[in-house]
Amino acid sequence: MPNRFWVGGTGSWNGTNLTNWSATSGGAGGASIPTAADDVYFDANSGGGTVTVNLAGRTCLNLSFRGLSGTSDFTGTFAGASTLNISGGLILSASTTYTYSSTISFLAISGSYNITSNGRILVCGININGLGGTFNLTDGISLSTTAGSLILTAGTLNLGSSTHSMYSFNSSNSNVRTLNFGTSTFNLTGNNATIFTTSTSTNLTVLGTDPTINCTYSGSVGTRTVNFGTTLSEANSISTNISAGSDTVNFANGNHRSINFTGFSGTGSVLGNIYKDFTLSPTQIFSTGGNITFAGTSTTQTITSNGVSTTISALIINSSTTTVQNIGSLTITGQLTLTSGTFNTNGNLNISTQITLTAGTFSVNNNANVTTGLFTSSNSNVRTLNMGSGTWTLTSTGTIWNINTSTNMTLNAGTSRILFTDTSATLITFTGGGLTYYTLEIARGSSTAINSIVGSNTFVNFIDNKSTAAHSIVFTATQTNSFYRFNVKGSAGNLITLNTLTGVNTYALVKLGQGIVNCDYLNIQHSVATPANTWYAGTNSVNNQAVSVAGSGWNFTIPNSSQSPLASIGVG
Repeated sequence: MPNRFWVGGTGSWNGTNLTNWSATSGGAGGASIPTAADDVYFDANSGGGTVTVNLAGRTCLNLSFRGLSGTSDFTGTFAGASTLNISGGLILSASTTYTYSSTISFLAISGSYNITSNGRILVCGININGLGGTFNLTDGISLSTTAGSLILTAGTLNLGSSTHSMYSFNSSNSNVRTLNFGTSTFNLTGNNATIFTTSTSTNLTVLGTDPTINCTYSGSVGTRTVNFGTTLSEANSISTNISAGSDTVNFANGNHRSINFTGFSGTGSVLGNIYKDFTLSPTQIFSTGGNITFAGTSTTQTITSNGVSTTISALIINSSTTTVQNIGSLTITGQLTLTSGTFNTNGNLNISTQITLTAGTFSVNNNANVTTGLFTSSNSNVRTLNMGSGTWTLTSTGTIWNINTSTNMTLNAGTSRILFTDTSATLITFTGGGLTYYTLEIARGSSTAINSIVGSNTFVNFIDNKSTAAHSIVFTATQTNSFYRFNVKGSAGNLITLNTLTGVNTYALVKLGQGIVNCDYLNIQHSVATPANTWYAGTNSVNNQAVSVAGSGWNFTIPNSSQSPLASIGVG
């Protein structure tokens, strides 16, 4: 293959007089303009002028600004605003000034070629577009300004082990291509634009130790968008660090490895699947109008919110073979759904609307508290709820605890407390599925609403002694609820009515363990309480039992001093 050397100083790559091209270094001009089969050299014998590419489609095989030997550097300026096509590799010189501002396209369709920047910063774009070709970045490449985009259209791009910096990256197409991060550092400096996109990721393979992009813009202008697309597999997924800035960062709906906002102080949003970790910055705002799904299959996933209250339509745990855990407290305006896998909350959990356990294991650790509108897990999937030792505060109305179908449900109540706090005049329903709970406490203040207990359940502690208005606790007719401690007390003028929801038929209350039940200020209807001489309604309660259940277990007196109100277990 012939060589072409630039001679004669300033001129145009495509000049018609051919005086600037020679077949030898420093030789006489007159050689033809380079073709795709020619290696092109700029060296110390090229003169110190300005070389301009001013006609699109100029081409060569390999291009070197260090001469044939790689040690004879060109000290001029390389300029132009028209595309340059290279079918091989590129060597830049630290002695050359580069003002070229168009796009260098690498078009080799076979073979392996090196791109060496020697520390130079380019203001142009680079397009890797050689289907079947391999291109290796042997050192760090820097592309600045809005034109400084790295594009992978086709072929293999090996990033090696260096630090690369560019305004943006684009590989959104269906050509066969490979992006190998190696152990490199990949910095994106752009803002107010789509700074990374693989939105069409068909036939894209991503390799590397831990493929990661770093978004380093530190200003406050505009919106940065990262778009990985929805077809990148977990194996091909890429992590993102947003380490600075107070602008807006938008992760379009797609598949993500880890997302880390540490150092960011603007507004962030994410849609799609996360396969590894998710970390928020304590100085940021986070709000998204859609769903985020944790879907990893190969490693424990960690959510670190750093105290940031997040707005998410739904946070979905769908990680069948791994565990998702939160570090510290987690607050979500939206809902949390576990569809498979394991979710461990290691800090307080605040979910504004509801928690849904469809399948898998939901565990509350470290004495954490859970606050949510409602909890539901009514199906026949295999699932486990480990409630821990904290308080589950339910703030909504309607059926706020729903395990109507408890088939294949394992509930480990621990020493947890379920707390009703809504003060409105709206019915609240607890559907327990016939399971055993530690503490259920009704603390609705001035609410006059009905509190409905559905199913035949067991409670270590059942408490309603803090309300300030008359209200009702109703049980399902013909069902039996059992208690170690039953601490229900109204006040003068504010009786608590015990009845069925329909006001007909009877329901059974069973005292378990040692001790007696010591209540007062009740209005008791349709109740069968056992064992005998255990249930005391006090002297301020009203006996509204039907004739058929009169005298069936309730004593409308106070227990004598020798009878202990304490059960063998419970908190009273």
